[in-house]
Amino acid sequence: MKRIVFSAAVCIAMLSGCGAKEEAAPVKAETKTEAKAPEAKPATKAEAKPKAEPAAKEVAPDSKGTVEEGGFKKYRGAEWKDDFKGLVTKINGVSVAQDLEKVNPKYNSQVDGKNQGIFVWFTLENTSAKKFTTWPSQAKLVLEDGTQIDADIIGSADVGGEIVGKAKKDGDVMFRFTSKEDVRNIKSIRLNWEAFDENFAKKDYDVTLPLK
Repeated sequence: MKRIVFSAAVCIAMLSGCGAKEEAAPVKAETKTEAKAPEAKPATKAEAKPKAEPAAKEVAPDSKGTVEEGGFKKYRGAEWKDDFKGLVTKINGVSVAQDLEKVNPKYNSQVDGKNQGIFVWFTLENTSAKKFTTWPSQAKLVLEDGTQIDADIIGSADVGGEIVGKAKKDGDVMFRFTSKEDVRNIKSIRLNWEAFDENFAKKDYDVTLPLK
């Protein structure tokens, strides 16, 4: 009987101890941390970009018409072309000078008194395998008033002679003369020369060029 009472007392004591220990665990208060906004960086001035310079306008070269240059009056529109069995002959322009000594002192008029000049730019091209002989550098030039002028062989480029397969020559043929008229007022010129192929077939050139 005593054991039963003692056991009951022990059980009561144990239960009361457990009750004292079981207290509600303290609830931790949630702490909210406010998100800090990123610090605004001081505004920086945009770097000034160098202004692009306007592109230079390209002036198309004027392949025609008339131009005054270096003491010459140049007629770049005075052009002509012919094909004689593969020998292509071109005139690419005409230049005139009223005073040759001003253009170049080597043209001394004291030698022959001829101080006016006309220069005709020729191009000769053999596009065949044949052989041709032609002499633009020995051409004759006729003015509007009928004056006939022989080419100045010494003052002209070596444009002519034999031209053998696929060869090409070009240069100015010079005509020197003296006239009371201003050579820059000439309106047209007429040119005569000839060419032969390897079989002696002949070609007579008779070309009139307006100067404008």
